[in-house]
Amino acid sequence: MNKKVNLKQLIDDITISNNTYRDINKTPLNRILAMWDLGDILFKNGVDKPHTCGWEIQDHTVGVIKRMTIARSHRIRKIWPSKDNFKILFKDIKGISILIESLPLLDKDGPAHNILSKNIKGDLIKNMNTLSTIEFKKYIKELKAKYKIGRIGEENDRKKYLNDYTEIKEKFGEIYNFLKENILADKFDAIINFKNEVSLEQRKVFANLCLSISSKNNIIYYKPAELNNISEFFNFDFVFNSLKNLLNEKNDIERARIRRVIPPEEFIEMIDILNSIVDEEKISNYQKRIKNKITIL
Repeated sequence: MNKKVNLKQLIDDITISNNTYRDINKTPLNRILAMWDLGDILFKNGVDKPHTCGWEIQDHTVGVIKRMTIARSHRIRKIWPSKDNFKILFKDIKGISILIESLPLLDKDGPAHNILSKNIKGDLIKNMNTLSTIEFKKYIKELKAKYKIGRIGEENDRKKYLNDYTEIKEKFGEIYNFLKENILADKFDAIINFKNEVSLEQRKVFANLCLSISSKNNIIYYKPAELNNISEFFNFDFVFNSLKNLLNEKNDIERARIRRVIPPEEFIEMIDILNSIVDEEKISNYQKRIKNKITIL
């Protein structure tokens, strides 16, 4: 961001639009209009580097507001400055993925803009309003392949490197679900068993690992600790050592990939869970927070 932006205030301003965009119960039109609104707020705040801004917001909100939401909303607002025209143009759209898939072809600054004729663009917008998401996916894939330029039309294997982290995700999920489900079910014997198997010191270090890996910027909180005889309970030792090894990497590339496999908010909630199993009062407070969160959603 070239212009100095109050990040906290910006996040407060875009939260309602982000929540509407993420609400699957809203109509596709309302959701894409929420993206336009979000983009308009970015424009009014002088954001001219949406990807940079997006990374900052994603890190600050621990993944609740995604970098690509910021980038796409900014792009939508750039392509269609008038909300009224945007609303009329896509009033019958059947899914938000239809708009997202079409942005590279409709962006006047994109590599395909001058290749596509006015008639082709007109057909594209017509199909965006008449085809179902499944039908449109096939149509847009064929269109991009036909007018291939740059990276448009290329198959992008976004999961190419993520399979390497499947085991960490599964083992982390086992611990996470075991603790959360037993806390919410008031099964204190299971919690006590976990505490007996995994020492307080190990739980504290593990909480630090979760915090440090949850965001690119949180690496500063990492406190290397040498512990022996890590508990094998629920493969705790495997997850513990896997996160530790990732945090010892010099760059954030692999840590960024694990955050795509395990949502950052799950790392943060794991910390909350570990902090709550100290005593029954803290467990009760955690239960209230979860129930309140469910009610709000």
